[in-house]
Amino acid sequence: MGTSSTRDLEGCACIKLQKEILRQQHLLKGMMSDLFEEIRTIKSQQVENNPPTSSIFVEVHLPANTHPELADLEEYLKIDEKFQSTVKEMSIIGGRNIYDFIKRVISRFVTDSLASHYSYCGLRNKDSFSKLTTCQMVIESAKRSPDFQQITVKEIEECLKKWLRRAKERSTSKKNIN
Repeated sequence: MGTSSTRDLEGCACIKLQKEILRQQHLLKGMMSDLFEEIRTIKSQQVENNPPTSSIFVEVHLPANTHPELADLEEYLKIDEKFQSTVKEMSIIGGRNIYDFIKRVISRFVTDSLASHYSYCGLRNKDSFSKLTTCQMVIESAKRSPDFQQITVKEIEECLKKWLRRAKERSTSKKNIN
């Protein structure tokens, strides 16, 4: 009878263990259900707070290679909602440093060939880039970039000036390669 009572005790212990496992499993299912509901709520709030916006790269021919194409870009950016969405989109481009960031952003909007007709202030019989809404968009994007929170507007302007100064050189070197 000793074996039988041992089996009964083991069976009883197994049943208790199984009941505990089932109880904990039931608790976990309840917790998962609560988490899924919270996720659904968060997702629906995100959709309400962030209506889908269209990218500038779908709506405007870029990079602008001619003055009329740049005029189209300027008209697009003069609409505040589109300006803000473009700034938001560009602010996450990133870069090794502020010059790299500026280069990565501006080269998406203006070709070197077109940029060679501009200087930052409009000197040397060139058009003024600083008066363009595109310039303001680049500056605003850099200011809002999480990578460059401490950067000054002056540093951003210096990088833009440097990029514009080298536009003709880049444009001619690309022509020589082709």
